[in-house]
Amino acid sequence: MNKKFRIGDPNQSLATDWRTYQKTLKRKAKRQYFKNRIPFWGKLFFILVILVGAGYITFAIVLPPGSLFAKHNPKQVDPTTTTADAEASIGVDKKRLRAMLSTIAPRKWPQKTISLLQQGKNYTLTTSIDQDLQKALIDQLRLEHARYLSIIALNPDTGRILAMISHDRQQPDNNTCLDNRFPAASIFKIVTAAAAIEALDLNAHSTMIYNGRKHTLYKSQLKEKQDKWTRRVPLNEAFALSINPVFGKLGANQLGKNTLLSYAQAFGFNHQFNLDLPVAPSQFVINDKPYQWAEMASGFNQETTLSPLHGAIIAAAISNGGRLIAPTLIDKVTDDKGQTIYRSQPGTIRHAVDSRTAEMVAKMMVSTVKKGTARKMFRGYTKDRILSKVEIGGKTGSINND
Repeated sequence: MNKKFRIGDPNQSLATDWRTYQKTLKRKAKRQYFKNRIPFWGKLFFILVILVGAGYITFAIVLPPGSLFAKHNPKQVDPTTTTADAEASIGVDKKRLRAMLSTIAPRKWPQKTISLLQQGKNYTLTTSIDQDLQKALIDQLRLEHARYLSIIALNPDTGRILAMISHDRQQPDNNTCLDNRFPAASIFKIVTAAAAIEALDLNAHSTMIYNGRKHTLYKSQLKEKQDKWTRRVPLNEAFALSINPVFGKLGANQLGKNTLLSYAQAFGFNHQFNLDLPVAPSQFVINDKPYQWAEMASGFNQETTLSPLHGAIIAAAISNGGRLIAPTLIDKVTDDKGQTIYRSQPGTIRHAVDSRTAEMVAKMMVSTVKKGTARKMFRGYTKDRILSKVEIGGKTGSINND
């Protein structure tokens, strides 16, 4: 019996080893339950995770097989309008819906149904939340070291939010998923890469040169010089390894102020989305100094901010062929007579980039997981029974931020 159950120090008591063994069995059982009970990975298209308290930001895309490079018509949509505004609203529009949600504690939003009493009338709000997915993610959380944490899972084709998890240690009622104060950091390299592909006609194999270290950004590193210390990498590798000087040089020396601003706005920065959720715009403010263009292009600054929800929108645009979709949480609203007074419909805000550009950036994001800055987090996923069936891409970012 001792040989069967003893798994620790041979000097430990059998009782201690038995408890350790039982704990190990429980952990294994929980992991197996998670795999067998929750078959949600096929629809867990995007997970955006932000751990700002640790100065660390990352999000990853999980895609069903064959859906990575979906083609869409790249016809541009007038940025002042959106098909998402064409809701089949019978008695409630999005402005009224946001007002209704504002009376409900954000921690109650991630439920399948929400009951609301207003002006003597009872309303039922049906959400897009997948309760099994929501619970599975919550069960896996470890919050002991997290000051802030946000997880958004959404369908990149329809924008329906499948899970929304928020954690703010100091302000528990704050919904960090909609909070726009977090630095975008190197996640903005997605925008810069897309701009370089379209405006400069670059591709994943275009040779980029830089001097110095990968994650610094000195003015001397922006000079177009070549010497025996100059390093050469394809754009795909520069993206996967998040090499600041490469993207800084693109911003300062080739793209410039107007192009960077144009693509930032195309991806939804500085834009007040007309959503059913009250989310503030992510900020991108650029001046006339080339070095600042380098900072903005590489994400080497704390002025460019991003809400987790907006990060998921950007990721979705890369997956769905360049469409900036309008995410939705509320599927429908019914009154106390059971009549539907609001029903959501999928909507496109605009086309940020064409499908070819989105496909190239998506491949770069896959490289980030396979051999870039996210490789350690996803090590061994190709051997996993479920994750091996999907294609995963992402972009990480980190910045010193108290």
